[in-house]
Amino acid sequence: MRLYSFLILVLSIGMISSCSNEAIFPSQSTSNNDAVPIVPEVTEAPLHITFDSITYPDGKSSIEFIAEHIDGSEIFIDDYQFQWPKYVSDNEGIMYEIEKVDISKNSKHHKKELGIHKFGISILLAQTLTKESASLHIPFYVIPSLFEKGYPFQVTNKDTTRTKVADTVIDNIKIDGQTVSFTINDNQKRHGNPGEVHIFSYVLDNQLTYPLFSNFDQNGEALNVELKFAQSIDYPAKFLIKRSTLALPKWRLSFAVPITKNDDS
Repeated sequence: MRLYSFLILVLSIGMISSCSNEAIFPSQSTSNNDAVPIVPEVTEAPLHITFDSITYPDGKSSIEFIAEHIDGSEIFIDDYQFQWPKYVSDNEGIMYEIEKVDISKNSKHHKKELGIHKFGISILLAQTLTKESASLHIPFYVIPSLFEKGYPFQVTNKDTTRTKVADTVIDNIKIDGQTVSFTINDNQKRHGNPGEVHIFSYVLDNQLTYPLFSNFDQNGEALNVELKFAQSIDYPAKFLIKRSTLALPKWRLSFAVPITKNDDS
């Protein structure tokens, strides 16, 4: 009986130990028998990141991506917090160490400054990618810090009738003089935040302007909104939705980028 109890205790400790050592990123081990589709770009509105190039400086590997706001609004480096794994793997299951990650308003590969709605992300691997590999798997997390002040959305022109910010869909957008109306389908709110309150504002010359009058109509899971401001609303128009209680989202994204051949590897 004592031996039986001792074995159960040892097994329990082993299970607890294995759980506590679980990495923030799931196992990336792959094999060349796995069908790994190429994923050169990812989007989580308003952020869009595209694979740009791979170069091989000094026996290492440099992978560059271009991040931008899909609505053309200005993007700042501190708008987003990125969390990268210590190692990434190729389709052969070979692991590569991430030595450093640089984020800059310049493109290192193209050696030029990017537009106000873009910045470059450069990942330096400590090793050269092998020529036998076809793709590199890079998982990462993004926390959109820009949402701390609210969820911005931009109406570029009268043809902009629908947009998406995080998992909030803004539809039926219409601007008429001092009034803007739209419909919100907020996935986060209907997933367990019944007390959530939206606060709306119009961003004019980087200043928040609040509506004189507001009208709301709950239609099932959608919220119809009509706002009237003191001044006329001009295109492009930027608005801000602030949520009263919701924490910042954390997006898990993943690339599978094609490996360009390195003749020296």
